[in-house]
Amino acid sequence: MLANLHIENIAVVRRADIDLGEGLTVITGETGAGKSVLIDSIKLLSGERARRELVRRGEDSATVAGLFTDLSDELLAALSELGVDPSLRPEDLPVSSYAALAKALSLKGGSAPS
Repeated sequence: MLANLHIENIAVVRRADIDLGEGLTVITGETGAGKSVLIDSIKLLSGERARRELVRRGEDSATVAGLFTDLSDELLAALSELGVDPSLRPEDLPVSSYAALAKALSLKGGSAPS
């Protein structure tokens, strides 16, 4: 489950930290409020190729990070094979339930997972 989404310099969003609770989350808002930015940010964390136009105008870089909890043993094993170290976590979360993923975008050098 995506528990927290951190967005920095993506499109119209300078900085946002969004805590998502258990169950259904509904995103509403007027045109231009940033709903699509949230979806684009989640897609970046899912491995979608970054587009240069996602970086906020006037900025050289952008970051998206997600905190995922309640992960299955199978998913943790797959993440481990990809080099994701679940031991790098806040001390109050057990290793078996947590993963943090981040993607940094740079107008100078593309994007990279971190």
